[in-house]
Amino acid sequence: MIVKLFCKFLTILLMFSFIQVTQSKANECSIKEFSKIFFEDYYSGTVWVKPGEKRTITWSASVKRVGDSSVVRPFSETEKNSLREAISSWDNATDAIDFLETNNESAEIVIGWVALNDKPSTVWGYWNAWWDSNKIRYRATIKLREGIPFYSTKEGIIHAVQHEIGNVLGLGDLMPTSEFVSVLEDPWQMPSGSLILSDFDYELIRQLHGESTCHSSWKVQGSPSPTPSPSPTPSKKTRVITITCIKGKSVKKIKEINPKCPAGYKKKYSSAISL
Repeated sequence: MIVKLFCKFLTILLMFSFIQVTQSKANECSIKEFSKIFFEDYYSGTVWVKPGEKRTITWSASVKRVGDSSVVRPFSETEKNSLREAISSWDNATDAIDFLETNNESAEIVIGWVALNDKPSTVWGYWNAWWDSNKIRYRATIKLREGIPFYSTKEGIIHAVQHEIGNVLGLGDLMPTSEFVSVLEDPWQMPSGSLILSDFDYELIRQLHGESTCHSSWKVQGSPSPTPSPSPTPSKKTRVITITCIKGKSVKKIKEINPKCPAGYKKKYSSAISL
């Protein structure tokens, strides 16, 4: 009788421990010391929006100049779609910022193909950002070196823009490591072109904006693991679509399986993520 009671108690204890570990993983929250993990391109305290606030950032890839450089050629529509997907991946990771594409030369972020003759040949992308006396960023440029074979693929363009946008938003560069996967690693590391940022990148951008880094709080989850194990049984995926709707200066971002713009709003662009 005593043995049976002990076994029952041990079983309950093990089940309780399992539940606690599972809940801990589901609610995993991480706080990182930015000044230590970023080895360059990090400027402490400079952000587009203060914690608790929200902001729409306009961007354009339909410009003739990017800062002090002339655009070598315009982006094709296919290339623009890659830019949109790359930018949407950051848009999905944080609630603090919405991105709005425009054709305006005075957009807050402008992107273009340039020669980059004033940079070493090893520099494939280059960014600049400006901020005011309160350390609030208000303008940025992204220059992509035209003619690089890496950009001949959709995955290459997406990865490059994801990296540069991360820098533009206020995150720095990370030393490559096997401990995590991040588009902020420099030199750029494979895999490239994922439309869902890694959990590590989700944690970084959300911490930057004072948002919860707990995985269970994310509306759209990041990638589950840097090196996921193959599942013996294929899992059914749900396709979540993000659309940006505009009405005058009002912008709404909607993430649903079958999203629709509210009455009076027009869809600007959309991106899809399989979960």
